[in-house]
Amino acid sequence: MRAQNAQKDFLLNAMSDVCVANLGDETAIDAAARKISIKDPSTEDAYIGIKQVTATIYPIGLNGRFAGVIAQRAGETCGVITVRSINFPDTLATTYDLEMEDMQLSSDFVKMKDLYYGFSNDLNLPVKQFVQITDDGKSLDAVEFMTPTAFRAESELSANVIGMLKKQNANPDVEEKDIFLQVLDDVCLPNIGDLAKITKAAERLSGVSGIKVNDPRTKPFADELLLYFLSLKPDGEVTFIGISDDASLCGYWAVNLAGKSQDVFKHYDLVRIESGMVEAGFVELGFSAEENLAVFQVATESEEQTVYATALMKRKAYSELKFPNLPQLPWDL
Repeated sequence: MRAQNAQKDFLLNAMSDVCVANLGDETAIDAAARKISIKDPSTEDAYIGIKQVTATIYPIGLNGRFAGVIAQRAGETCGVITVRSINFPDTLATTYDLEMEDMQLSSDFVKMKDLYYGFSNDLNLPVKQFVQITDDGKSLDAVEFMTPTAFRAESELSANVIGMLKKQNANPDVEEKDIFLQVLDDVCLPNIGDLAKITKAAERLSGVSGIKVNDPRTKPFADELLLYFLSLKPDGEVTFIGISDDASLCGYWAVNLAGKSQDVFKHYDLVRIESGMVEAGFVELGFSAEENLAVFQVATESEEQTVYATALMKRKAYSELKFPNLPQLPWDL
């Protein structure tokens, strides 16, 4: 018990001296965090809302022993991540008079659960609290203070995701096949090439605004895609609409979806051009002469997840695909 109390006191001081004292100043946070770090910090890509930033993680310790990490995102957020056994969020709530609201958002896809947003009456600062899920499945407590700008960006994004979840829960009996066909029939086919129309249709179907992401699961198709979440479940199952920034590509993605994947060739009159294994997985390429569109269907599977994707694309998007040895297609000029 004495060791736990010492660890909590150390982390409270770290939160105060590093994060609270320097919030909004990335350089000052970095200098203060390095003073109590026991290893060199690491960096990774992160987001504040839909803006991509660099996150810096500083392992910190008491008497040379690991106690947790300080994590900051571009100076706009700064907090502590530590083991759950010491109940650090409860200690912080008492220390800084936190009022928190349960956002009822948990998902393995976003590597978090038990998300809360709130406010410190003592510090007049927004607060975010969640349980972080590590790559090996462990759960850690994370609490971070945020600038008002970061809080607005994050809370707007969370509101979008929560709106999607409410729509998903209100229609529990809708079959995935119907959603798959709705994406292609109502969003992609009638609007491909027109960014204003296609994003409006995607918002109408999904119930949420789009989020621009750079994700390994969509990288073979485009450097960035605008994502509209359709479903998001705690077990990591997620489906979404993906649209390229010029609307020349539009498709449906399913990650860890239970049951059989949908087969675009069973539902539409397509010429199957080619199929086979590539590094990205099993790929099937088709073409619609009537629509003058290429159709890509990809299935990948690993120990971590399965991903199925069906994408419709105009000639420009097809020419930019990151797949080897793509055949020439009979495009109508």
